[in-house]
Amino acid sequence: MMSEKKFLWALFGLGIIAFPWVIFRKAPLKDWVIVYFIVGFVSGIIDNIVTAKGFLRYPVKAFPRFFNVSCTFDFVVCPLMNVIYNQVTYHDKPHKTVLKLFLFITPMTLFETFLEKNTNLIQWRMGWKWYHTYVSIFIKYLSVRFIMTLIRYSSYLQNVYVDKKSINFDVEQ
Repeated sequence: MMSEKKFLWALFGLGIIAFPWVIFRKAPLKDWVIVYFIVGFVSGIIDNIVTAKGFLRYPVKAFPRFFNVSCTFDFVVCPLMNVIYNQVTYHDKPHKTVLKLFLFITPMTLFETFLEKNTNLIQWRMGWKWYHTYVSIFIKYLSVRFIMTLIRYSSYLQNVYVDKKSINFDVEQ
C-alpha cells in the first residue's frame, strides 16, 4: 500500500513539474489555462458524483482527508493530457480531432484498467467496466475541445466587431 501512495505522489509531482512546460510550450496561453481549469473542474464534479453513487472507489488517495476522488488524476493528469490533446489538435478538422482522440484515450483507459486490476488505486464497482471509462473520457475530451472552439470563435467575432467600431472615419482636411 505504501508503494501505491508513493506512485500517486510521484505522478502528482511529475504533473506539477510538467505543468509549466505543457502550458507555456505553445500559444495561445489563455486557451491552455482555460482548458486546464475546465477539465479539472468538470473531472472533479463528475468523479465526485460517480464515487458518491458507488461506481468507483479510490482506496488509496493522495489527499484522503479532503477528497473522496483521485486528485492526482482529476486535477493534474487528466487536465494536462487534455491540454496536450487540444494543443495537438489546435488546427485540425473535426474528423482528425476525433481520430487523434482515440490515440489519447486508448492508452489512458488501458492504464486505468491495469491499475484497477493490479493496485488499490481504483476499484470499479456496480458493473463499471473499462468501456464506461473510455466513453466518459471520450465525451469529456471532445466536449472541452468543442467548448474551446466556441470560445475561440466568440473571441474572433468580438475582435472583428471591436475592430470595425474603432475605425476612425474622421477625415482630416
